[in-house]
Amino acid sequence: MNAHPCRRDVLGLGAGLAAMGILAACSSSEAISEGTVLADVSDVPEGETIPVLVGETAVILSHTPQGDFTAHSAICTHQGCKVLPDDQDPELLECPCHHSQFHSYTGEVLKGPATEDLPEIPVTVQDGKIIAA
Repeated sequence: MNAHPCRRDVLGLGAGLAAMGILAACSSSEAISEGTVLADVSDVPEGETIPVLVGETAVILSHTPQGDFTAHSAICTHQGCKVLPDDQDPELLECPCHHSQFHSYTGEVLKGPATEDLPEIPVTVQDGKIIAA
C-alpha cells in the first residue's frame, strides 16, 4: 500500500468536498425565529414572489393578488435544492435540479418528482415589515 495518494484520489476527494459544500448550501435547515423580519412589504409587489435569504435560510416570499403575504421554505422537498420563482408565471416555483414545481402562494406540489409541499413559514405584517409569526 502506497502512503502517498495518487492524483485520482486527490481529485476524488476534492470533488467530494465540493459536492458536500454545495449540498450544505442548498439544504440549510436553520429555523426562523418568531419575530424575525423577512422583508419590507414594499420589497414584494402584489402578485409577485421573491426569494430571500434570512441568515442562512432560503425563503420564498409571495404577495398574493388578494393582498396576503405568504412564506415558504425555498428548499425543494425532493433532494434539497433551492426552488426559484418562474420568470413567466408568478404563481409557479421550480426546482432547477429535477424540475419539481410548486405553487408560489401555497407551497403545494404541482409536478414531481417532489411529493411533499414546501413547508410554510407563518408570517404577519407589522409597521410595513413582513415578520415570521
